[in-house]
Amino acid sequence: MSYLGNFRNQIQIKLKSKEDEEKKKELKNKPENIAKNTDINSVVKSSEKTTTNNETVNTPNNVVTKTTTNNDKKGTQNLVTGPADLEATIEDNPEEKLRELQERYELLEFYDVPASLGLETKQVPEYNEQDIRKKLEAELKQKYQDKKTDIDENYAQDLRDLQSQKQNIVSSGEQTKKEINSIYDEQSLAVESQAIKRGLARSSIVLGELASVESKRAEELSNNLYDINSRLEKLESEISSIIVGRDNALNNLDIVYADELETELQKSLDDYNKAVEEATKFNNEVKKLEAEYKIKYENAKADYKEHILELSKYGYDEYRTKLNQAKYNYMVSYLNQFDKNEAYNRFIRNSNFRKLLGDEYYQDILDYLNNRVI
Repeated sequence: MSYLGNFRNQIQIKLKSKEDEEKKKELKNKPENIAKNTDINSVVKSSEKTTTNNETVNTPNNVVTKTTTNNDKKGTQNLVTGPADLEATIEDNPEEKLRELQERYELLEFYDVPASLGLETKQVPEYNEQDIRKKLEAELKQKYQDKKTDIDENYAQDLRDLQSQKQNIVSSGEQTKKEINSIYDEQSLAVESQAIKRGLARSSIVLGELASVESKRAEELSNNLYDINSRLEKLESEISSIIVGRDNALNNLDIVYADELETELQKSLDDYNKAVEEATKFNNEVKKLEAEYKIKYENAKADYKEHILELSKYGYDEYRTKLNQAKYNYMVSYLNQFDKNEAYNRFIRNSNFRKLLGDEYYQDILDYLNNRVI
């Protein structure tokens, strides 16, 4: 990916810049170059005691100012980075802490360059299909429920219209039936009235006329019933067709829902695989850059140690100066947690402090404690 290329270019620039600085520093610090610019005999050991608030100390590479406080406390000297100051706590065993600093000095661990580029890797994402499926189902559920509601409402209106037509047909058939009966009731009554007037109420002629009227009545009623049933059957067929269409639409919607769910699930899986691939590629690139940097770091560290040891031949020992300063800073930090008398007693009761601190720094701490107000 493009950003990986840019990322790597930036790291390479950083490494090249660091490499150039180290080469310049190495060239500047070579003993033969130091000899040209500095009189070895004028080098003042950084362990010399100061008698003023500001004392200039000449070193093979630079001129630094050693500053002291009003309490005669040693100041931090601007040499190379030395042992990292240990944070003092009241529960400490100060003797162990001083030995720890000493051991780290003897291992030459104090090199003023990060041991790593400090690059952060990308976290490879996790994938839980069950959880993602539940999440997608919840997201799609409302969407498809709304669609089902729309389908139900659309078909329901058509069904209501057909049911209304059925009622109208039945009502119309009943009205037609009444009208037919009313017509033929009048005809039967008319036949009977004429027969009575003529005195032929029970004659076969009158009975035949009445039978004819009833026959026509039955035929008309039959036709009306047939028409009603035919129209109702047609409507029932339409209703059944609409119900089938609705059910099919709902079933198809379930299929579409299932397809979309699986499509989204596959998409999430593809996105996950892509993210894993991207993170893996990025992390591999980080590992590669860190490995390249580590090689340069170890080589530069070895050269630097060799350089420091070479300078120590001329009486210029940056490490030991910083070590002593770190020990002093730690002891003062530890003793400052107690009142003056308690701090003084804790310090002088342990005879090992003189050996661990050295006579000069041991005396400096005594002076510091004596000058404390409380």
